[in-house]
Amino acid sequence: MPDDKDFQLETRLTNTRGFFPYVAAALAIAGIIGIIATMTTGVGARLLPMDESYDVFTAPTAEDGSEALALQTLEQEVKDKLVSIRGTVLNRTAYPLSGLQAVIELRDKYGLPAQNVTVAVEPDELPAQATAMFQAVVVPDKEIGSYAIRFRLPDEGPFVAHKDERPDAAPTETKPN
Repeated sequence: MPDDKDFQLETRLTNTRGFFPYVAAALAIAGIIGIIATMTTGVGARLLPMDESYDVFTAPTAEDGSEALALQTLEQEVKDKLVSIRGTVLNRTAYPLSGLQAVIELRDKYGLPAQNVTVAVEPDELPAQATAMFQAVVVPDKEIGSYAIRFRLPDEGPFVAHKDERPDAAPTETKPN
């Protein structure tokens, strides 16, 4: 019969390393989860102090907090392989917008991105509560099934939200004839 003094349970924690490797691994996993959380959610932006110089990168809004722009007209014409798109947009903010661009995202008949075209909104300096025009003539690489229009600030700036205020209020994504 074995002696009680010779009996010893063998566990993973009884070796000479102790708890250190397990604590280090748990801290490393917690750190990785924290880094991923700050990169994929808005936690980092809410926790870190913002400098006033970052305001350049934020999209403007109207005085009531809604969309800064209003799409007022949109016309399209398809001839042979040319797609002509033109429209007007209203600046709903209380201050001028400079260098506004219209980004036309053409999609193929399956809804996949086919081509992006960026055109300037004229005039370059869009006063508050004023209307501007954009126009693009595109020779698409593929057969186009639909397109969407978005507006952005210059130098690859943020997209500026707009609402559709056209009289016939068709969806923003439009199919060419």
